[in-house]
Amino acid sequence: MKKYELALTLSFFLLLFPAASVVFAQETTDFLGLKSEEGSLYGYILYNLNFTKEDFGNVFYFRLKGDWNPGPNLSFHMELNNDYRTGNQHPAYLTTLFPGATGESLTNASDQLNLQIDHLWGMVNLGRMDVQFGKIPIGWGTGYAFNPTAKTHPGSFLDDFSEETPGTLGLLSSYALNDHTAFQVYLAFEDKMRTWRPEAGEWDRIPYGIKVQKIWGAFDFSASWIREVLYRPETQNYHQEYYLGTDFAGAVGNIAVYGEAALNVPRNVEGRFDFSGRRTKDLLEYCVGGDYLFAGADLTLRMEYYHQGRGVTKKTDYNLIKGLSTGQLLQAEDYLLVALEKYFLDYYTFMFGSLINANDGSFILQPELSYNAADNLEIVLASVVPCGEKGSEFNGTWEVGGAKIELIRPSLSIQAKLSF
Repeated sequence: MKKYELALTLSFFLLLFPAASVVFAQETTDFLGLKSEEGSLYGYILYNLNFTKEDFGNVFYFRLKGDWNPGPNLSFHMELNNDYRTGNQHPAYLTTLFPGATGESLTNASDQLNLQIDHLWGMVNLGRMDVQFGKIPIGWGTGYAFNPTAKTHPGSFLDDFSEETPGTLGLLSSYALNDHTAFQVYLAFEDKMRTWRPEAGEWDRIPYGIKVQKIWGAFDFSASWIREVLYRPETQNYHQEYYLGTDFAGAVGNIAVYGEAALNVPRNVEGRFDFSGRRTKDLLEYCVGGDYLFAGADLTLRMEYYHQGRGVTKKTDYNLIKGLSTGQLLQAEDYLLVALEKYFLDYYTFMFGSLINANDGSFILQPELSYNAADNLEIVLASVVPCGEKGSEFNGTWEVGGAKIELIRPSLSIQAKLSF
């Protein structure tokens, strides 16, 4: 009984007024069909050609977005996408590098050429309350490169062609207490890695989050309580993790600052919360950063520090297979992101970024030059250069099962993005 009491309570809050909302919508909205002023259709097409010394690959990414607003209190949104890859960018390419790979499970690249629904949701506004349901992007947190409180989907690393937060099947509701204080609650109906097994529908397999937000002067603050659900192949079972979260964003003078943290609240074998024998440092994940615009030079400097307590400090403790299976794409505890952006000649932007592993000293260099060839066309020339000694994370070469795998290689890419 106790396993689903909280889920039922949250569901009641999320769906408090669904019947009333339908009546309210019918009384204030005239459903005469889709009109041009009621809806819009937009999106973009992206083509990326990636070169390494040994091979090349292609990415064709398409995203179509649509909005329909039949009334002031009712809205619908849909996003379809297709992620079509060949060569060294094919989804199965990585699996062929591991020892014992036979290639029997590989599919034809053309099998990817189909549209998928990433976002599809409806939202009803009931004065101070919004109720949203469907496949929803739940993007909590203020971090730029890292989001410790985003527990509904895995992060991306060096492969972020999409600009959007992945959709999660669930319910999301927010309530504005006043102009400065708001509450938000979500229930998700799939685990972080989108793994389905027969026991996935059990009550204690439901991820959820509760957050209170507050505006104070030039700063936004929030505090949250989150349950993450993750399927772990090594145990062949779902695991629940609980977090206390917080974040802020604001400005100190001309410097924009932000921070975000999630404290894992451990449980003992009896399922009770218990910090005995645990160090806070190992349970904490946080990021803090800021950016500053040198207006006279049109130059922006951004820096962000990231700590993940579940990471390791010794190279010998790195575990690539575990990281890939759990969505923990970075292995170490501490990282520093440094990026410079320079705008010049009206149409050009040069960006030079580096992600540094502060524990083993390895780093990745990412220079990028973009050109706005037209109002809706952007051309980008970019490169990825891994640097580090043997055995370091960003050296690029890993040893798995006695075989060497080049996971990160020096590469050059040319990309075109056409928006409509």
